[in-house]
Amino acid sequence: MKPKTIALTLAAGAVAMLVAACGGGGGGDAPPAPAPAPDPSLQVSGTAATGAALADASVEVKCATGTGTATTGATGMYTVTITGGALPCLVEVKKTVGGTTITLHSVVEAGTLNETDRRTSAVANVTPITEMIVAHLGAALPEDSFKGFKGDAITQAQIDAAKAAIVTALKNAGIDVSGIDPLKAELVAGTSSGKGNAYDQLLDALGAKVDDDALKIVVNQIAAAALAKSDDGLKDAMEAVSGGSLAGCPVAVSGKYRTVDHFGRLVTRSVDFKTMKFQAATGTDMLDITADATRPCEFTASGTVGGQAAEYQVVMGPNGLGAYRSRNLNPATPGTVGYIFPAQSHSYSAFRGTWTFLQSGVVDPGSLTHLPGQVTFGEERKVSVCDYNTSTWQCVADTTANITATERADGGIDVGDASGTGVTLYAYRAPNGSFALFGTTDANGGTPTTDPASTLIAGKLSTLPLPAVGTEVKFWDVQLAITGTTRTTTAPSPDSNTVLTVDAATQTVTRKRSSDGREDVVHYNDPLAGVRTRDAGSFNNQPFAAVHQIPLPGMGLTLSVNSVPASATSTYIVNISVNRP
Repeated sequence: MKPKTIALTLAAGAVAMLVAACGGGGGGDAPPAPAPAPDPSLQVSGTAATGAALADASVEVKCATGTGTATTGATGMYTVTITGGALPCLVEVKKTVGGTTITLHSVVEAGTLNETDRRTSAVANVTPITEMIVAHLGAALPEDSFKGFKGDAITQAQIDAAKAAIVTALKNAGIDVSGIDPLKAELVAGTSSGKGNAYDQLLDALGAKVDDDALKIVVNQIAAAALAKSDDGLKDAMEAVSGGSLAGCPVAVSGKYRTVDHFGRLVTRSVDFKTMKFQAATGTDMLDITADATRPCEFTASGTVGGQAAEYQVVMGPNGLGAYRSRNLNPATPGTVGYIFPAQSHSYSAFRGTWTFLQSGVVDPGSLTHLPGQVTFGEERKVSVCDYNTSTWQCVADTTANITATERADGGIDVGDASGTGVTLYAYRAPNGSFALFGTTDANGGTPTTDPASTLIAGKLSTLPLPAVGTEVKFWDVQLAITGTTRTTTAPSPDSNTVLTVDAATQTVTRKRSSDGREDVVHYNDPLAGVRTRDAGSFNNQPFAAVHQIPLPGMGLTLSVNSVPASATSTYIVNISVNRP
């Protein structure tokens, strides 16, 4: 075969292939390749509002698979699209106004899948009601649930149950949202240009009872109740909705409180700021609440208890707890001082770990003293205790054998050995997640003269940071002093300290008190980490004693006591300071 013939033959074959590829000829076209399917995605949208729209707020969505962020628009609406995202999800919305940050959460229910674009669309409004739902769902503070979110920990059945529980509880408390799905119903939030829809107006009604500060207290109580699986606890938490807060003091909410005074008398009582009633220790007598019109978060509860005129003078701090002085008025008695904190139920797990405690009062028969120490709640409810030697500040182990803790039906624990209960303790978790313990050696309630006992506080102390020069701390002081057989108490009095100097090398701070200009010296983390010691001194020719100060972490409450009295003529001091909101 000649080369020229071969070339012509190859050229003809190439033309034939080109014609076939262009679709010419007898209908033998190859089908086009299918377009690739779009990646699956998840779109979460909703409206963030507290009654008014939360505009320009940051939004973060955490899902079983994937995360996303957005910013709300002027009407509080947001949309987050997550490629490859999978339900369930939690949503967090944050907005800072005037230095105060509003943080709300929600949970994303099952969405709707579009088969064409493989996008699942779901709705999650973010409101104070959804914050309550997430607290009940996770049996934890919503912020903690969001930080530790694991998608496989939430089921649709759990979401439905939490939603139903909160909707029912709100209805019983006077906010009827039963005709609205709080998570995904249409929410048109109120703005400067117009009113919101029916859902938004219910949020307004809730906000009139429970504002942003009060919501933190209520949500904390809901989470504690859910953790304890307590329907009564949820009902008690909603008393803050039905009863509202003390006028001018949103952190003082209606509900169940525990009070424990310096002589160990512990009472669970109701406080209702709608009816302005404060339940007395008898359980039947009700005292009338009178708010202090010029001093927010102060109130007096007065009336007749067991046929005697009595009063409680109470101050409430920013974390929902406070202090009080109680006394009889006719005949007049010096009374005593104590702590007041929202009632919560906690299992033994909340007590686990090592706590620094201070036991004060009649620790041994016939002797007033302050006993510092540490208590550790370990495995299998085994308890170990050591007492500090106040000369060396070494903790000496208590040799009592077989100390154990037993859970109480009311949400506390009894601690004791084979001879019986020594201390009854209750935990309080503040809205910021911090824990403190309050206890008594006489849970049945003794009297200072015939059956005196002691009270106990405990916290998980850590090294205190030094404050900056110019720092001002506003507080109330409530004080008990005993010299020999003479007992005096002082009513809550507002005051403040301003830091003048700070010596980092010696961990020493000088402060000036606003009420009278007195200056004092305070040593931080002395004699123990987490404890302060104020030096003795004099002012206007009047001496003042050295005291140890124990700030309970995260509580805004500090207990100050002097050293153990050296003689019958020495003064025994207990001073409770509560930070003012």
